[in-house]
This record gives sequence, structure tokens and C-alpha cells, in this order.
Amino acid sequence: MNHTPLQNVRGLILDIDGVFYHADKPIPGADEALAEIRRRNIPFRLLTNITRRRPATIAAYLQALGYDFSPDEILTASTITAGYLRQRPGRPRCWVLLEGDALDLFQGLELGEEDPDYVVLGDLREKFTYDLLNRVLAALWRGARFLAMQADSHDIGLGGGPKVNLGAWAALLERASGRQALLIGKPSPLAFQAALEELGLPPSQVAMVGDRVASDVVGGWQAGLRTVLLRTGHFREQDLAGAPEPDLILDSLAELPAYLPEG
Repeated sequence: MNHTPLQNVRGLILDIDGVFYHADKPIPGADEALAEIRRRNIPFRLLTNITRRRPATIAAYLQALGYDFSPDEILTASTITAGYLRQRPGRPRCWVLLEGDALDLFQGLELGEEDPDYVVLGDLREKFTYDLLNRVLAALWRGARFLAMQADSHDIGLGGGPKVNLGAWAALLERASGRQALLIGKPSPLAFQAALEELGLPPSQVAMVGDRVASDVVGGWQAGLRTVLLRTGHFREQDLAGAPEPDLILDSLAELPAYLPEG
């Protein structure tokens, strides 16, 4: 077995949905892989494009599936977006389009739809109505800056077939407004930089492990990380066409420890 692709890896960035679970079921062998990663004292962060749930809520959900994670080990697109907005000068007014308990992450910011400085697109699912999209478009035409928490165009495994995801709504509004959104979550460099800062490691010593080519492989490659693609969750063979070649393609997370240094 060739261990060289990850021989210099000292830390990991791991996706969640499609890596540890899919369609509300744990992926076989992922719990044992996690235990081995912890045994070798390999630092990691979970980096997810989930926007509607706080890290604590995600940790509780994973606990119910048999995984023991601390909220401090989880970085979400909402967490990174809220941090980005807090760093903007002048206390800007932000229209955050999001539902779920992740809205708590934006407490302390000046929030509201009226005359916003930033339109911040999160996950509203079926609440993305024609009227709402037109109100967002009007705010963008008036000059509001445009942020998109993530760019995944679809989700699968939620029941009833594929579902339109946030990235598709962002693309629609970009075309209608003629404005390109600043992307915060994967594959944006902002997302990977946030995880690297918490790990305290350079990109050359970190591997991104995920099931999506567009967000995990492309984003990790652009950020200078090693990339590991898993054939679980949202993986589709056709997504590899024209994309950077991952350093490794594995059937599931269960296979990863065999390629990691002993520590």
C-alpha cells in the first residue's frame, strides 16, 4: 500500500455530512476511524457548510449517532460568517437570511432588512419565495454588499430526491443583480483559513477529507491542502471530470487511518 500521499500530514479538516453520516445514518467504520485519529493525537476540525444549526446542536446530533465531538471542534459556515461580519468596521447593518438556532451566532450585530449594508444569504429552504427573492434583489440593486454562507447547489439524502441548496439561490441572485457574492463557506479560502488558524498548522501539513468534489476537493486544493475524496454521501463519479485530482480517493473514512502517519 502506498502511504506517501499523506506522509507529511499533521492535521485534518473533515467534512461532516457524507463523511460521518448520510441520510441520518452513521457511515460504517467512521467511528473506528475517528477513534484511531484521536489515538494518534492528530489534531482536526470538522468544517461544514451547514448553516442552520449551531456547533452545539450539531455536536448533540452527532452524539445521538454515536460520535463524541465537542462544539469547539466544529466550524460551520454560519460561525465563520458571523466572525467575518464582526470584523467589519463601522458596525454595518446586516440582513441575515437564515432560519434555525444558528441565528444565535449573529447576536450583537445590527440586524434588519431595512437599508442593509450587507445581504447575508443563509439557508431558508422553502421560505425562499418569489417575493423574498425580489426584496433581496432590490437591496442588492440599492448597493448592499452580498455575502453567501456557502455554495453547495444541491443536497441529497434528505428524503424525496435531491433538493435545491443555498448555492443555487445565490447563483440566481448573482445573475439577476449582476453582482458576485463573497463566498464564506467551502470552497472559499476564508473557510479553510479559519480551520487552519484553529489547528495552528500550515496548509502543506493538513489534509481536507470530504465527499464533495466542488467544495471539499476543489476548495482544499485551492487552499494548498492535501485532499482526500470519499466515495460516500454526495459523491458522484461524474463530478471528477475537469476537477483537480485528489491525492487519495477512498471508499469511506474507515480506510483513512491506513494512510496517516503514526504520530
